[in-house]
Amino acid sequence: MKDAYEAIFRFGKCLEKNSCSVTNIITLAEAQGLETLNSPNRAIAARYDFKAQRVMMTLVSGIELAIPPAIVQGLNTATPDELADIELTPMGIGFYFPTIDADVFVLAILQDFTGTRQWMARKLGR
Repeated sequence: MKDAYEAIFRFGKCLEKNSCSVTNIITLAEAQGLETLNSPNRAIAARYDFKAQRVMMTLVSGIELAIPPAIVQGLNTATPDELADIELTPMGIGFYFPTIDADVFVLAILQDFTGTRQWMARKLGR
């Protein structure tokens, strides 16, 4: 993890000087990839539970979350069959619903960001 932060810091410095090399960019990408792979906030499984009417997400840590589609922008108007067509992204940072062309990112859900600011404000009545 320390290496990832050092790589990000070095990349920021090269951006400030407008002197980023391909090697710096590759090093940053590798560091970010390792950080993602080591994150407990990655999904290892996702499915739609017809009985509970929830999108179920299992994290690397073993925690399983039940997400009501009504609170997630893009899923709120989907049918159960559309929600059942679900795919994990390769690194487990999100899932994709190809039938309705909707992406959901794990970290956003964990941080309670379920849509754009405007969409969330309308849902909250603000």
